[in-house]
Amino acid sequence: MKKYLFLYLLFFLVNDLFAQNVQEESDNYTYEVTVGINLNTIGGLIGGGNIRYAKQISPTRYHHFSLDICNIKHDKEEKTMSRLGSSFVPGKSNYLLMIRPQYGREFVLFKKSGDQGVQINWLISAGPTIGLLAPYMIWYEYPNKSRVQEQYDPAKHTSFNAIFQTGSLGESFARTQFKIGASLKSSFLFEVGMFKNNVFAVEVGGMIDAMNEKMILMPLAENDQILTSAFVTLSWGGRKTN
Repeated sequence: MKKYLFLYLLFFLVNDLFAQNVQEESDNYTYEVTVGINLNTIGGLIGGGNIRYAKQISPTRYHHFSLDICNIKHDKEEKTMSRLGSSFVPGKSNYLLMIRPQYGREFVLFKKSGDQGVQINWLISAGPTIGLLAPYMIWYEYPNKSRVQEQYDPAKHTSFNAIFQTGSLGESFARTQFKIGASLKSSFLFEVGMFKNNVFAVEVGGMIDAMNEKMILMPLAENDQILTSAFVTLSWGGRKTN
């Protein structure tokens, strides 16, 4: 419920901001392209990357196209060390990578004055989610001393001392399964035009992914079909002004 509360607060804040007048300036941009890095509550320190394109509809409205690629982690993941000093995650059975192409609208809430100040936009967008579910591979030593690379199964691989390193990422992604879902994003974009045609932006918001089935990352823990997260994206790029 705490994650959903974050999204509700965003929508309430938008209603309050739209009640205020938006000042239109003469330096409107016709389109903008940015790339950025994403930090989110279900993706670790660096959650992934983002590409965003915005095209003007009117001085205060823009088409919005974006592509997010994010690594997703279970909230119970915690690394430990194998007996040979290699790190692994006990109980983890799969990696999950989310690819989210989205379309939406941007609404200018506050315009900056010339090259000074901060412009604040509200974004709402949606689109499909493509989930890449890849097995988490380990090397496991059985009692007969045979060493096998296979997907980590916490019900089968019960001895941590027998796990001596993680497996090959190439082997993991060669066995990737594709999952389908849909995503919805609501966020605020804070833009600073350091020069007339260059921009630095901070996007803060919430994301919901509804998948076609539960994403099993840790079989012995609770896994979700609907994933919610809060995020911050730091972006750099350029724009074409009128």
